[in-house]
Amino acid sequence: MSTSPDNRIVVDATPEYLTCFFHNHIYIQAQKLAAPYIGKWIKITGPLSNVGELSGDSFQVTFADRGLRTSQAQVYMYFKREWVDRLSVLKQDDRITILGKISGISGVQVDLENCELIT
Repeated sequence: MSTSPDNRIVVDATPEYLTCFFHNHIYIQAQKLAAPYIGKWIKITGPLSNVGELSGDSFQVTFADRGLRTSQAQVYMYFKREWVDRLSVLKQDDRITILGKISGISGVQVDLENCELIT
């Protein structure tokens, strides 16, 4: 775990580590194990799958190597409108790194909000 210059706490964890709480414990125990990570930040790198507009103010990004047909946890990354110009020029399978605030964890996915494109 590290603190960024703007006081964001960035955790050194993978989506698989976070979702594993729900594989190895009953739900109420897993929620307690996951709770300290909610509101913290995580950096993830992977090949781009898709960018979709959810509303006029929000865009969802997914990775190509994560999802139902893989052993890796799904990650849904939500970006604000200010990122649309950078997101709209990406191509499928472009390798990107994002920094996002963990807003939800379950047995199959991690949700990240306020995401930023690092590369």
